[in-house]
Amino acid sequence: MRTDDVIRRGFVVIVCFLIGAAAYFQASGLMSIAEMKIAQGADPGAPPASPGKTQSSPPALRDTSAAAILARNPFDSTTGPLLGEREKAPDPGEQEDGDAACEGVRVVLISSSDDPSWSFAAIAEGTQRPILRRIGDVVAGYSVDAIGSDRVRLASGVRSCLAALGERLALSGKGSLSTSGPENNPIRSHSSSGALPPDIAARIRVVGEREIEVDRSVIADVMEKQGDMLGRVRAVPQTDGSGKVTGLRLSGIRPGSLLGSLGIENGDQLKSVNGFELADPKTALEAYSRLMKADHLTVSVVRRGQPMNIDVRIK
Repeated sequence: MRTDDVIRRGFVVIVCFLIGAAAYFQASGLMSIAEMKIAQGADPGAPPASPGKTQSSPPALRDTSAAAILARNPFDSTTGPLLGEREKAPDPGEQEDGDAACEGVRVVLISSSDDPSWSFAAIAEGTQRPILRRIGDVVAGYSVDAIGSDRVRLASGVRSCLAALGERLALSGKGSLSTSGPENNPIRSHSSSGALPPDIAARIRVVGEREIEVDRSVIADVMEKQGDMLGRVRAVPQTDGSGKVTGLRLSGIRPGSLLGSLGIENGDQLKSVNGFELADPKTALEAYSRLMKADHLTVSVVRRGQPMNIDVRIK
């Protein structure tokens, strides 16, 4: 039989034999190099390790915590971080029934957040013009101690009082100004589903894709009933990898609510309004005060990872 016939018939066996030989010599060489390196790094005075026992290597220096993944939650942009709820600021409406109603103070507007530094309220002394205040600001000799969804707690030393949203000022028997409003008990907070009343909903019209038209008269009604319409909405600052605030994630928005009627959806990340980037409380406060009289709002949001604008025309 010719040699080439033998090679053709046993080609597979020959190839496997050559591969096995190459693997054997390669493994043998690597083992020799490893033994040499270990011998060079060993302590000359240390006794040789017994062949039946192997020394365990120290644990790898790596972070086994899943906190970074839970914080970013890349699998569900709507739900947001899964590290548990952020510690919320105490809601003045949930405190003990020991705080009396504030005298000479009225609350016109509230924007509350789970982060106290992002909460602010428009508070007026007596009949003066309302001014936007944050926690720590002084009003009528009191310091703003907490801002809830529908009321503000003011404190001075051991004394404290509550000012509910939308309560009007009335002249008390002693000639001083006190608050009076629809609630008999100023401590209890409102309970509402957040649905728009039919008369307000009729003045908000969808005129195109992400284009809303609103009657200006709606603003006054919203300010009067803000606690009922926005009481369940929460705004949580969102940060990037460096810790910089990139916007506010909105939650608690239901279909048929005020923000729902304006094209905002639950889980949207609010980036800016009319170019005002909501990157810090000071900018948000400035934007709030300037946009109250605007005729047109361009609201920039990120929805399920996609940026988009919502145009609101106020007539």
